[in-house]
Amino acid sequence: MSKSEQLAWLMIDEAGQATPQQAAGAIWRSKRSVIVGDPLQLEPVVGVPQELMAPLLKRCSAEKQWSPPRASAQTLADRANRFGMYLGEPDAEERIWLGSPLLVHRRCLDPMFRIANSIAYENKMVYGTNDDDGPDGIGPSRWVQVQAEHSDGHWVEAQALRAMELVEQLTGGVLKQNGQFKVYVITPFRTVGGKIRQLLYRRYGEVSKGMAGTVHTFQGKEADHVVFLLGGNPSSPGVISSFAGAKPNLVNVAVTRAKRRLYVVGDRRFWTGPSDVHRIFNRLAEHLDNVPEEIPA
Repeated sequence: MSKSEQLAWLMIDEAGQATPQQAAGAIWRSKRSVIVGDPLQLEPVVGVPQELMAPLLKRCSAEKQWSPPRASAQTLADRANRFGMYLGEPDAEERIWLGSPLLVHRRCLDPMFRIANSIAYENKMVYGTNDDDGPDGIGPSRWVQVQAEHSDGHWVEAQALRAMELVEQLTGGVLKQNGQFKVYVITPFRTVGGKIRQLLYRRYGEVSKGMAGTVHTFQGKEADHVVFLLGGNPSSPGVISSFAGAKPNLVNVAVTRAKRRLYVVGDRRFWTGPSDVHRIFNRLAEHLDNVPEEIPA
């Protein structure tokens, strides 16, 4: 007996991070599917080297749009939806079709909303978040400048220690409130994520587990505050153009985990230098510069 359409409804969340083959079996078994996600957040993680993409596509006579990680459950669902809108200029090499886009943003205060709207959504989102409920003790969102003079790969100890100070100031040593973390420490790099977790564990113990890691481990989560610990090896600026700043997705996810405050810890000269070819980190810094010094209660 066929098992197709045995389920009445299927709901897939964070579909932009799911490969199509992960969703195909469940969709086949469902009469109706609701597929929700954001192609401008993190893409699926696939194990196929990018060097193999072109020959595989040629072998299969497939178009570039079907190659991983470009194709996700979300992008394919969007293509099947005749109601939507394009992001990108009509003559742009790559335009993104968004099916039934939800344009009202209800999670983040400024400047996180403005940053995401600028770097990812062409300022098409609508601000729908409630007003802030007052200032915090350590002040508004900002870029916390710490030079990367001494690094061990992408790990910059001086930046990590500054991030630890921010955590202490934001939490008063009490990491959770109502069972939720008050602050997340998020980084682009796996090595930095592992080492900052060790520092947090030594300081706070078991309660700190789940508080820090790479951007990829935090999609779908939120906290009042985020410390975006950049790290970065000064001798490897290409990591910006080829990875962290190649697309807006990674920064978009990192900054929008924060509902109230964002503190970017890193060497601004490194991250906003010539390797920031798409000006993602430059725009991040500019928006943080424009945060008022005093936030009205």
